[in-house]
Amino acid sequence: MRAQMERLAPANILEHYSFTELPHLTRFLKAMRLRAERAKDSLQRDIEKSKRVAPYETRGAALIKLAKAPAQQSAVKAYHMLLEEFKISVYAQELGTSQKVSEKRLDKLADELERTLK
Repeated sequence: MRAQMERLAPANILEHYSFTELPHLTRFLKAMRLRAERAKDSLQRDIEKSKRVAPYETRGAALIKLAKAPAQQSAVKAYHMLLEEFKISVYAQELGTSQKVSEKRLDKLADELERTLK
């Protein structure tokens, strides 16, 4: 979770997010807090939920490696924002997502990005 926190909210946070994205960042951080609180009560349940998210985090890391130019990195950011929405749907549904999100949508976006980044 520490690595995720540092990726979401780096020291130069305002260079990574536009003003309109900041409210989403707040929700993402709230979801992390809720996840941590719930993991204290049921670590096994958190592990099961993490198994659902892990393949998409791995795929996101691979997309980052493929993105060289700033425009490509911006395109990959869309995947990471969608991934964070997915995490909300998995760990903290009561916060609500800003867009429709599912494994299928993540796969579709990742496939499109892989085609354009290669």
